[in-house]
Amino acid sequence: MGEISDQYIRDLKRFPLSKLVGLTVELQRKGNELVGFCPFHQDKNPSFTVNDEKGFFHCFGCGANGDHFTWMKKMDGIEFKEAVERLANEAAITPPITATEEKKKEKWNPIVPVPDGVPPIFKSHYRHGKPSSIWVYHDATGKPLGYIYRFDLGDKEKEILPLTWCKSESGKTSWRWQTWEKGRRPLYGLDRLAARPDAPVAIVEGEKTADAAKQLLFRPVVITWPGGGQAFQYADWSPIQGRKVVIIPDADEPGRKTAKGIAILLHDLGIQDIRMVIPPHDLPSGWDLADALEKDGWTPDQAKEWCQQHVIQWHPPCPENPPAPAMEDEPPVQVQIHEVPIPPPLDAMLYDDDSDPQTPCGPSPFKILGYNKGIFYFLSERSGQVLEFTASSLSSKSHLFELAPLQYWEREYHSKNGFTGHAVDMAVNNLVHSCYQAGVFKPDIMRGRGAWWDHGRTVVHMGDRLIVNGIDTGLQAIDSKYIYEAGTRIRIDLGHPMATDEAIHLYKICERLSWERPIYASLLAGWCIVAPVCGALEWRPHIWLTAGAGGGKTWVMKNIVKPTMGDLALSVLSNTTEAGLRQMLGHDARPVLFDEAESETVRSANGIETVLQLMRQASSESGAHIVKGSAGGVAVSYSIRSAFALSSIGVNIKQMADATRITVLTLKKESSESTRKAFRESVVPLVRDTLTESYCQRLLARTITHLPTLRANAITFSHAVADHIGQQRIGDQLGILLAGVHLLHSDNLVSPDAAMRWVASKDWSDPNQETDEKPEMQILATLMQHQIQVRDGKEVYNRTLGELVAIAARVQGEVASDIILPIVASDELERNGIKILPGDYLAVSNTHQAIQKILGHTSWARGWNRILRRIEGAEAAGKAVRFKSTQSKATIIPLEFAISS
Repeated sequence: MGEISDQYIRDLKRFPLSKLVGLTVELQRKGNELVGFCPFHQDKNPSFTVNDEKGFFHCFGCGANGDHFTWMKKMDGIEFKEAVERLANEAAITPPITATEEKKKEKWNPIVPVPDGVPPIFKSHYRHGKPSSIWVYHDATGKPLGYIYRFDLGDKEKEILPLTWCKSESGKTSWRWQTWEKGRRPLYGLDRLAARPDAPVAIVEGEKTADAAKQLLFRPVVITWPGGGQAFQYADWSPIQGRKVVIIPDADEPGRKTAKGIAILLHDLGIQDIRMVIPPHDLPSGWDLADALEKDGWTPDQAKEWCQQHVIQWHPPCPENPPAPAMEDEPPVQVQIHEVPIPPPLDAMLYDDDSDPQTPCGPSPFKILGYNKGIFYFLSERSGQVLEFTASSLSSKSHLFELAPLQYWEREYHSKNGFTGHAVDMAVNNLVHSCYQAGVFKPDIMRGRGAWWDHGRTVVHMGDRLIVNGIDTGLQAIDSKYIYEAGTRIRIDLGHPMATDEAIHLYKICERLSWERPIYASLLAGWCIVAPVCGALEWRPHIWLTAGAGGGKTWVMKNIVKPTMGDLALSVLSNTTEAGLRQMLGHDARPVLFDEAESETVRSANGIETVLQLMRQASSESGAHIVKGSAGGVAVSYSIRSAFALSSIGVNIKQMADATRITVLTLKKESSESTRKAFRESVVPLVRDTLTESYCQRLLARTITHLPTLRANAITFSHAVADHIGQQRIGDQLGILLAGVHLLHSDNLVSPDAAMRWVASKDWSDPNQETDEKPEMQILATLMQHQIQVRDGKEVYNRTLGELVAIAARVQGEVASDIILPIVASDELERNGIKILPGDYLAVSNTHQAIQKILGHTSWARGWNRILRRIEGAEAAGKAVRFKSTQSKATIIPLEFAISS
């Protein structure tokens, strides 16, 4: 656009500003103005006004104001000239274009296929907003050619727009709301046509109808063309030359007219076998197979019966002008009369086939994914889930019926005796070898519910739908290497992301808790932000909330942690096993809340160590898989992508690999009644009134909206922590937590210098983050800190084994009490497999049942003697040592190490 005249701007401003603003903000008339909630800040009371007479908007809350062009700049970030063009388009006002300007207008040409490296695009339209549906057009090899967007405008109005990757005459490239060239517009379904070269073709109008027809018609490849009824002549129909064709138009006059036009066009291409299903006139105007499936609930059998009742064999129309009558001296013209044959049963086109019964018609009810280590994988179109079978299990007809109904198999592998015997063998043989042809399938590309990062896109899997960069998308509509499996729907509302001034309330609540260290408030708040999007993170952090009995850990889990997770959380109690967790999670990326992690039922299922194995693998996106054997003798691989929050009185972290992956947060127990009363009267109501379902949903929407910023800030904080502390793994663990709490304070990128300054200002000398203690010293400390009851006469005392060692050895200054005599302490030690030896040594039994009980729920339940011998000066006893009434081999340890533990 050249110079823009003032008069032209004035003409544009006659377009009602409220109509432009109303695309985004719901407005209510109030006098001469319209009022609504301001989109530029968290507006709790309607403070945003629009005055059409003045062409001006103003917010009394945040001060935002301006005209049409200010609004478009604020909402879409576009500059003045582009705003003028868009407003002109909206107002249907055409600017005067000079010849010079016409020459300057660049032409853009679609590039097909879309070049490798160009990311898939899912975007809103500047006028119509977010689409209700998106369809991807592919070429014969599966490469994307472009997209078709559908926008539902209300009152049954819709807008269908193409989006293609284009190149301008000056060499610029961009996604454009522009269709393909006339005569070269692709068909929807070219990849399916190429995969099934001998299959017949069903032509319907519209991508939505084509998707529905695929579920109702088994045999044909269902296709359509872009642009609607009048644009069929601009499509390239050559890929279906040589095929049998059936056309199923919409139930209205334009649909029937379009079907006749397509039939004539195909006949001119040399296609001879053309049939047409003519919808009867008693159907609602515009009715199609999408209505049959979604509104009327048709089954494939109902569709078959209806098509058969209304099918005709199509023939080209007779010439409009009949031949001239013959002259008297000429022989009469012989007019050949063609008898219109009764069309053969439509089964041969839509459901049956006269081809070799050993050749399947194609994966209509399911998609073949491949094989891996004796397992064959299929994606069911009906369930949206990946099904796994061994070759032997496929031989079971009940398993085949999971893939497709009986009618499908009978039509694909028909035999005189039905689908039995040799027909079943042929089906299994074809399935197995088709999987081998598809290649090795990697189960780690399967994704369940939760938030994901997909090549620069934020994907939220809600079970039955995806939200891709904020746009509602079907599970199979996304162009991705990943498979998003269907699951039970979870509630996620991303409509109203929270502003910073409200998000910070979560951090302030965490600050009000009674922590042993102030930094724990930030780390808990950070975990509450990042855990719901754990599948989209490079590093998934775990926390372990601990406190003494009555310290409030369960209250924090129930009233703060769990509400912020919403429906995404998988909440389990102490009797949940590692195997149960794996099966419940499947391929979901969900946070796991594990309360009372130290209870006996978990220990009876091989202890918390097995759960820690899951957590260890889940931390890093590049972590190794957990491999388990199966009853069928096939190794099964699991990849867990969850962030865990555990709570318990005791923390059973023994291995260095776990200590650097789990952040322990310790609560102090308030001792005074006045402090506990103040907590009940101030903090409890604050949490109840703040962390409502609406607040937590909008908080999650904020996290998902700013996920790219969160991921970038995690890297920045990770480097800052690693540089400050000196360990990258600690940096990874704390970096993502700090990025989470930063998002409560700001939605901007943090600079490396700012991150370094913040990290340096905190005290990180927390023994929970890392321990340098060696396993041998950890074993000894576990033994010495174990508490038992000691009976001395009629009195009973509670003492640790370490205290008894000090008493029995008569260590000056270390004797815990002179009430218990040394001889009594010695007797109790020996009953527990420990004995004081002359020369300041301590003997620890290698097999004593009391020690087995103490260490039985740790990673040192067996072979503790070999590890204890690593202690400097320790050695194996030359002969068996007597411990009261029993004797066993033992490990001799210098007494000083036991006293210091």
